[in-house]
Amino acid sequence: MEKGVILWVDDEMELLLPHVLFLREKGYHVETAVSGTDGLEKIRTERFDLVFLDEEMPGMGGLETLREMRKLQVRLPVVMVTRNEEEPVMDKAIGTGVSDYLIKPVARQQLLLALKKHIHAGELSLSSLTSDYGHAYGKIADRINGNLPEEGWEELYKELTEWSLRLEGIESGLRELLAGQWKDANRQFGRFVKNRYEGWIESKRETPLMSSEIFARKVNPLLERGQRVWLVVIDNLRWDQWCVLRSLLPQTLAVEEEMYWSILPTSTQYSRNAIFSGLLPAEMERRYPDLWVKEDSEEGKNLKEVEFLESWMSRHKQSFSFSYRKIGNREGLIQLLGHMGEKSLNVVVLNFVDMLSHARMENGIVRELACSEEAYREVTGSWFRHSGLLELLMRVTDKGIRVVLTTDHGTIRVDRPLKMICSRETNTNVRYKVGRNLTYDPREVFEVLDPRKVGLPQGAPGTRYVFALGNDFFAYPNDYNRYVSRCRDTYQHGGVSMEEMLLPLVTLGT
Repeated sequence: MEKGVILWVDDEMELLLPHVLFLREKGYHVETAVSGTDGLEKIRTERFDLVFLDEEMPGMGGLETLREMRKLQVRLPVVMVTRNEEEPVMDKAIGTGVSDYLIKPVARQQLLLALKKHIHAGELSLSSLTSDYGHAYGKIADRINGNLPEEGWEELYKELTEWSLRLEGIESGLRELLAGQWKDANRQFGRFVKNRYEGWIESKRETPLMSSEIFARKVNPLLERGQRVWLVVIDNLRWDQWCVLRSLLPQTLAVEEEMYWSILPTSTQYSRNAIFSGLLPAEMERRYPDLWVKEDSEEGKNLKEVEFLESWMSRHKQSFSFSYRKIGNREGLIQLLGHMGEKSLNVVVLNFVDMLSHARMENGIVRELACSEEAYREVTGSWFRHSGLLELLMRVTDKGIRVVLTTDHGTIRVDRPLKMICSRETNTNVRYKVGRNLTYDPREVFEVLDPRKVGLPQGAPGTRYVFALGNDFFAYPNDYNRYVSRCRDTYQHGGVSMEEMLLPLVTLGT
């Protein structure tokens, strides 16, 4: 089997015959040409994987030949072979589009290195990834099925995310294996949360950092030290999306990152209000009934965030000046760049990622743009680069202001429907349900029969909360196929999964 098809263009081809024979012995098909004109004719009529091109030839020289080759084959790797080591010659070659260059006399190992670099890089990368993931696969499987503590789940989630990023664009069985491990991990994660969640809420000991503690433990200490702070909440941002954003930040910017755990349900009404109030939902409803909006109300569920933040300040006897802005588009961020607040605390809530996940369900064009996990991350990264947020972060940190960047919950791509029978008054979220008359298979969900034990509003007698696990979503038996078709392969939140609950909590600046 041929390893590749090579064209070697040199007016002294008879002197290079040993090299040509060597490459043929290594499994390459090698065509030769003794002039630039001859080489161009071959490129017009044949397909090549790489060209070795002499720089000094009578008639049409190497650089002129290279310019003409680029008109015919823009992406064809061309390695310039030259006796001339002068820098201007190298600059011209690179400017004309040479892929690489070798200095005569050429050693055989140099030829092989050039071929590996420009023909086999993808194969070698895949081989390396296959070996690395093969070694990691068993260890990951053992951890998934082991008795992991909270921090163990955080580390496992980070590792699975890292492998997802490393395998982007790789068409191989590795991605299928990884997808299987994601499902296995989320299945076990759901069991872990079912066993631990009530204890976290009731005991408040040996509890991971959760939504209601972020302000007290991560923002307020900075303010009390006299530090000005920007709290940037990107609605619906997952850990993998944060990894993309982090890669776009300057390496000189100090970044401290950790994870926190969202409360349940992983939806704005509960998780974001918990961040600003410092309370669990049951306490929000009890202390501030005029601020808490019930599930069956048509009123917006996230309109009282300023009031909840003011309530936190009042309860803790803090009088820091603060501003609050909710921004949904680039224009809003650009305006903010021109009127950056001078308050002790400046809170910015950004809705783009959340809007993207919802638009993907309703809009065919957006669905095509974010057609996969990789594309979803790429769109998020493009937004970060061009929205003005990156510039905002840099301007703020350049002033010596600390930025706490986080989110209220994540999102997961759902694919498995679970039948749920409920009344018309039940909430519409497909990842969790709240109500009294709910029919479902209790073995496949996380059901909460006593909401008070997990810090949720009691509601009418008999009210229960039911959460979907992993990639599941709830579907109604009536018009089942249409409903499933509409919801499957969309990004949802509200339930129990690593993607929804394990969230980035980042401090930028020094």
